[in-house]
Amino acid sequence: AVCSGWYGGPVSVTLSAADGGSGVAAIRYTLDGSEPTASSTVYSGPFTVSATTTVNFRAWDNAGNVEPTNSQLIQVDTTAPVSAITCNGSACAAGWYAATVNVAFSATDAESGVAVIRYTLDGSEPTASSTAYSTPFTVSATTTVKFRAWDNASNVEATNAQTIQIDMQPPSVVITSPAEGSTVNGNVKIMANATDAPSGIAQVTFYVNGTLIGTKTSAPYLINWNTKKLAAGEYTLVAVAQDAAGNTTASPPVQVRK
Repeated sequence: AVCSGWYGGPVSVTLSAADGGSGVAAIRYTLDGSEPTASSTVYSGPFTVSATTTVNFRAWDNAGNVEPTNSQLIQVDTTAPVSAITCNGSACAAGWYAATVNVAFSATDAESGVAVIRYTLDGSEPTASSTAYSTPFTVSATTTVKFRAWDNASNVEATNAQTIQIDMQPPSVVITSPAEGSTVNGNVKIMANATDAPSGIAQVTFYVNGTLIGTKTSAPYLINWNTKKLAAGEYTLVAVAQDAAGNTTASPPVQVRK
């Protein structure tokens, strides 16, 4: 067949010639870009080209006639492309997102060029029939994105996988001690119960009358509140829970008296 386009592996090259008069004496060729001469390699059978090469060749007949040089570029690309993913325009985070994520792909191939990037969102391996990437898309729940690129020589890279963790649900938090309306004195333990199913609780902060008095990053969520020097009166306690995605929730306020 006539050589054209890109090949994804070594190419077996065959040369042929015809002469209606004295007959073909020899076909000579070069692989270094030079013009074939009477001292160039004589073609004797198919040979292999393993990298992009320009084959120059010409035939001599038995009367000493020689044709003009023929030239054939054989393009060989045996290297797979390399693709990458971004989330919201930058490298995808290993942690959690608190909103939908805009996903984009890119790929490079130094030889034949990138033909297509294909991806899946259901955990399966991308194949030649999987969705072809064209424009950025959004992911609104935790998803494993699998993707790979093909080049114009049909080389395909190994599958890449990126898990995008999304938690748009705020945590829940409530102060369990002291009780609403209770009277406090001395060293008081303020305790909260905080839960978050998707990403988990990152921290709980405690406030008295709007002033931060402490933070806990792991359960049990409790701190000591020293009321010894406080004036008598009403105090409002609030706990604010933050999950690993950055969502926050404030507890119902608890009113206590000293």
